[in-house]
Amino acid sequence: MTDRSSPEQISREILLRSEQIQAKDGSQGLDALASLHQYHLAYTTANRLLPEAANVLDWGGGSGHFSFFLNRSGFHTNIYTFSEPQFICTEISNGQINCCIAEPNQPVLLPYPDNFFDAVFSIGVLEHVRETGGDERASLSEIHRILKPNGVFLCYHFPSSGSWIEWLAAKLGRYHHQHTYNHAQVQKIYDGIFLISELQRYAVLPRNMLRRLPKSIANHSWFCRLFNFVDKVLAKCLPWVTQNWMIVARKVQVDGNP
Repeated sequence: MTDRSSPEQISREILLRSEQIQAKDGSQGLDALASLHQYHLAYTTANRLLPEAANVLDWGGGSGHFSFFLNRSGFHTNIYTFSEPQFICTEISNGQINCCIAEPNQPVLLPYPDNFFDAVFSIGVLEHVRETGGDERASLSEIHRILKPNGVFLCYHFPSSGSWIEWLAAKLGRYHHQHTYNHAQVQKIYDGIFLISELQRYAVLPRNMLRRLPKSIANHSWFCRLFNFVDKVLAKCLPWVTQNWMIVARKVQVDGNP
């Protein structure tokens, strides 16, 4: 088994590739290093729960930056997305990552066999299902189907109804999620489909604003560590105003055990 790269190292690689794409076609990059640290909890949780070479799916993976992390961490990586995953085109072309690009109006059924994946990741995706006429529980049922027994479903950046950031954005007419969720609503969506093994609130401080800082600050390790520390302390002290949920769930066996 090879040593896994640290979340910090992978974040720097993601930032570098983002800057290269931005320089090539003028598209907007993936912010600053301190902003990319918002995914570190997902990175460390995935590495903690899964063995290297696990067969995993980045469900609704978009441009592919999380798939990049999964591949660099030694997982057998698949991405299901509605657009060309520009971020990982090199890895797709050389066969390191398997890609399925679906039509936006494609039914909820996923093009994978039963009991196929060790883990499925939803990184800021599940909360948008209803916006396209779907249903969260129908999507969860299909994800449940393609997971192996005791497989992991990690839902990250699932917006909390108590978020002060969401509240303020709505008041100011800025972008905010159409659907947010409290504790009871999270439990109701998962009930009877998955067994929730971890449920954690995180993120009090806004990250997107960090792109406005000078790169000498926003990309510096000391600033990232300080920002992360303050954010974690605030989340522990003020959990009801955090922005997101992280939900780790397991595929329930026929006998009702995880």
